[in-house]
Amino acid sequence: MVKELQLRISLTEETIQDILIKKAAEKLGVEPENITSIKVHRKSIDARKKEVFFNYKIATYINEAPPEQTAYHFDYKDVSSAKEIHIVGFGPAGMYAALRCIELGYKPIVLERG
Repeated sequence: MVKELQLRISLTEETIQDILIKKAAEKLGVEPENITSIKVHRKSIDARKKEVFFNYKIATYINEAPPEQTAYHFDYKDVSSAKEIHIVGFGPAGMYAALRCIELGYKPIVLERG
């Protein structure tokens, strides 16, 4: 069974080994031994007050193996001697245009003045 949780952990508790498993077990009302795995989706720091906290968004796997993660494989062509295409600007559209040029077999030349 997979449960999504949000945990708030103080800076002093952050140094304790397996604190996420202990806190998740406490919040879910299960034994820590029943938690087979934890996957951290997001970790942020809350330093708005005197005491600093870490906020975690986690997926807790209870008596269940986590799914296997597949490795990403990017297969780009060697475009060092291909036809050049000039792209002006390296904003989001310029980055995507350069990536797309490589995928299509062209050599992008990005011009940015900033």
